[in-house]
Amino acid sequence: MSKTTIALLFFLLLITGALLYVQFGLRPDSVIASFPHVPVTSLTTPDTSLSLNSEKQSVQTGQTITVAVLIHNPNPHPGLVQIELAYNPQIVTIDSVNPGTFFTRPVIAFHRIDPNSGRISYTLRCPTDPAKRILQDCTNPTLPTVATITLTVNPYLQKNTTSLTFFPKTAIRSLTGRDMLKKTTGIQLKISSSFYQPYPIASYSATASQGAYIH
Repeated sequence: MSKTTIALLFFLLLITGALLYVQFGLRPDSVIASFPHVPVTSLTTPDTSLSLNSEKQSVQTGQTITVAVLIHNPNPHPGLVQIELAYNPQIVTIDSVNPGTFFTRPVIAFHRIDPNSGRISYTLRCPTDPAKRILQDCTNPTLPTVATITLTVNPYLQKNTTSLTFFPKTAIRSLTGRDMLKKTTGIQLKISSSFYQPYPIASYSATASQGAYIH
């Protein structure tokens, strides 16, 4: 057999191998192809937000109630919450502001109630790790109450509603200092009048002496 014949046979084998590879080798694996194609969707984290809530949405003049500051979707865990609220000082008096149950070891970084401008400034944070100089995680996401506000409705001023709203300066920051707050929701309270009697009177039919207070 001549060299030319051998070369032709070798060339023919190469062409045959290439055709077989194209015919059978490029087919997708039948097992992999049997799985349906599932589109990949981006996972979005729910927005972290603050809201105000009270068990009593309707109050009476002279009544004292508690309003809770609630945190929603605290992920990642925050290390600081700065609460800035506006209220009407002619309608309500802020008696106290206290930490809730969300922070297990809260540090009160700032606390001010301004009855002239009608503003509450209250900041809570986690304690600092003295060795690492960073905030320690001290949150319990199962208990969303960041703070509680005790207020009393003015017994002498007749108004139908009053509101507590968040200032834009309100903030939530993660343990690394990243801003987390996306949304805030205030509260509106309906006010109904009540008979407010600051001094006890024996009976309504009794004759009041000169100088006695009659409401």
